[in-house]
Amino acid sequence: MSEGRSTGPGTGPMYPDQHADDAERARSVRRRTSVGVAAVALVAVALGVAALTWRSPDVGDPDASAAAGQTATTTPGGSGSPSQDQSPTPTADPTTPPPVTAAPTDASLPLRPLTERFTSEVTSIVSDTPDAGDRLADGDYFGTLVAADPGGRTVSVDLGIFYGGTAAEEYVRTHEPDFWAGEGGTVPNGYWIVNDVERIRVLPVSPDVAVATWCFSTGSGGGAVVRDFEEWAAAATSSAPLVCESPDPAVRQANDLYWFDVRGGEVVQVVGQYVP
Repeated sequence: MSEGRSTGPGTGPMYPDQHADDAERARSVRRRTSVGVAAVALVAVALGVAALTWRSPDVGDPDASAAAGQTATTTPGGSGSPSQDQSPTPTADPTTPPPVTAAPTDASLPLRPLTERFTSEVTSIVSDTPDAGDRLADGDYFGTLVAADPGGRTVSVDLGIFYGGTAAEEYVRTHEPDFWAGEGGTVPNGYWIVNDVERIRVLPVSPDVAVATWCFSTGSGGGAVVRDFEEWAAAATSSAPLVCESPDPAVRQANDLYWFDVRGGEVVQVVGQYVP
């Protein structure tokens, strides 16, 4: 009997030819595995190329293909077009502050002509009411001239309120009923001056202030004489009438009643007012 070697339960002895067959089968398995992996790789590459070159049949350019990839919702009619309700919500713009509106300038109130403000042709007029403070807002004020300083370029005035025409009648009928009744429902000479508190204000005048004083004409009626501020300030009030055709530079006018037009905190016009 030849000598043998046990290989364990259920197996026979391992012979040299059997070893060769097993090695060949292992190489065959490895070759098949490599071929399978290569085939899978080729399929993956082909699919990737197809994905890159695919284009939607409804889109005509590459940029639009990106939009075609977005999910489109259909309307109840089933048209397949994107719903109008799916439009993106616009982003709110930053809040822009409203434009600043320029405030009216001090010179925005138009100036009246350099003539008497109340004449027989004027049906109604009221001067502006002065504020309690030292600075006057833009307005046309009425008062009595107390002094004029040509060097300091100021005027000292006691302001009141002038009512003329129908404005005077309304004021007297409302605030002075006894006087109104005693005059038979009229206002003598058509004007009324109210000055409840005596207060002297010193007002600066502008560098180009204009001054006009009333005068009598040798022909008929009256008029006004435009004066230089320094000359007028140095002159004196005289009861003698100022003649329009040949005004005396040393005479202001026959009374001290004036309109003081204030713009930007300065007096820009001084206009004399004749009253009978």
